[in-house]
Amino acid sequence: MIKILWLCLVGLLVNLSCVYAQLCGCDEVLRNAKSRFSEEYSLEDAKNVIKSYTSLFDNTPIIYPDSLPCHGVIYAQMCRDEKRYIFYKPAFMTKVKAGKIDGSEEFLICHEIAHHAIGHTYEKYTLGNNAEINKALGESIKRYKIVLKFSSGKHETVQLNRFKIHEFEADALAVWMVYKRMNKKPNADAIFNNIIKAIETQMKVSINQYSNESGDYPSFLLRKLVVKEVIKNFYQFSDDKFKAVSVNKNVRQDLQKTVVDYYSFYITTASDSVKRHFTETEQVLWKEFNRAIYVEPVVGWQVQMPQFRRNGIGIPASIAQGITAGVRLGIGQWERKGRIETDILWSTNHFKTLDKIDNTTRDIEEFRIQQIQIQPRYVVGNFKSKGEYRSSGMQLGIGPSLQIPFGFKYKTNVTSSPQQPTLKPSVGGAVGAGYWVGRYRIWGSYCYQPLRFKESKPQDIDAVQHGLRIDVSFRF
Repeated sequence: MIKILWLCLVGLLVNLSCVYAQLCGCDEVLRNAKSRFSEEYSLEDAKNVIKSYTSLFDNTPIIYPDSLPCHGVIYAQMCRDEKRYIFYKPAFMTKVKAGKIDGSEEFLICHEIAHHAIGHTYEKYTLGNNAEINKALGESIKRYKIVLKFSSGKHETVQLNRFKIHEFEADALAVWMVYKRMNKKPNADAIFNNIIKAIETQMKVSINQYSNESGDYPSFLLRKLVVKEVIKNFYQFSDDKFKAVSVNKNVRQDLQKTVVDYYSFYITTASDSVKRHFTETEQVLWKEFNRAIYVEPVVGWQVQMPQFRRNGIGIPASIAQGITAGVRLGIGQWERKGRIETDILWSTNHFKTLDKIDNTTRDIEEFRIQQIQIQPRYVVGNFKSKGEYRSSGMQLGIGPSLQIPFGFKYKTNVTSSPQQPTLKPSVGGAVGAGYWVGRYRIWGSYCYQPLRFKESKPQDIDAVQHGLRIDVSFRF
């Protein structure tokens, strides 16, 4: 019996020692494991390297190095003791100590420091450890609305993975840190090429720089392009802006806005070879923002107010109302500041000329018109939102209006009326204003349209229609 108990105890101790030996990352820190394997690069050396970069900031978070990562080469994490750690492989830091660096190793260290400095790890820790938030929001905690500003002047809001945006922000801040230490502009191509090579060597994997398969990470290609843009535009950033970066979200806004602008620029200008590796969201955005032509079904209601004068004498007429429907074709991106579009609409109206006979208003003539209206116009919009995202906005348009009648019926109720006329095409003008929300638009317009009647015996007739129309449309 004693022998059996002894064997059980030995087995238990062996299992515990195996579990203990396998501890890494935050688990290792929280168990306060002291028996780390021998390494060439001490934790004190790592602290000094990290401090040399964190000293660049006004508000420096305290960061602890640890040489037992659970995965990868180096990463940042906030553990349950609410301290900020950078976990790294000893071989990586040994290379840094030996001076065998080309900027890529420094960039990786700075990237992880940036996650702490900006507050990404704090945000991730807070979300990840709040059970109520996780239960209520599920996957949505990883997503938030972000404003994309495009080179055409267009602004759009979409839901993107917040952790992808975090990577761009950390890259931007990291390249600034490297720039301050190297005292020269870093080479983005060399940095990312070497990072890919280092990860492939350390992790024994093959990396496709176009790949966007990871839900939380953008492709290395997009990251490199954004970093290139940051480097190219260093002159736009003051050191004070970077140095002030902190966990405070308000302080982070300028940095976030900058990297998102660059990100959106590369989404919309991407080549086919890059685009095919986009996520579904990025594919939709690229397609949307690069469309040359848009189409909108249109339906509305119009009021026509005819005005007649014969031989200089005004003739009263009834007001016509009716449905209008058709299609709107546009050239250029839908929400850009200026573009050309054309309405091709069918409409019908029925009105009468009137006169008073024995103090009674009577119908003199009756007009029934079926017509096609073609109204090209130049549209301006988003003029109130320069440099700012708008999910909706005003638009104004002005252009000519061509009326082409294809069905015209005339009826007279008095024998003294002139002979039956015919109605000819005419050209007028139209102005309008609209308000758009997402893909929907409501549009109101005024049209001045001459009515060109032709009679066998020409008379001095002046006839126009003042038209008011309101319609709604949906953009495909």
